[in-house]
Amino acid sequence: MDFQNDLKYAQKLDKDDELREYRKQFFIPDNNGRPVSYFGNSLGFTANG
Repeated sequence: MDFQNDLKYAQKLDKDDELREYRKQFFIPDNNGRPVSYFGNSLGFTANG
């Protein structure tokens, strides 16, 4: 697979990611409706529930 630096390619990677369902298990804050990128400590985002 050749890397492409565009939104369409990134969306395809997200769609094909076999681990994508795990994202629902975490609280991901948003800013004006867009998810916030997290580059903090090694603990990462807080788990839901």
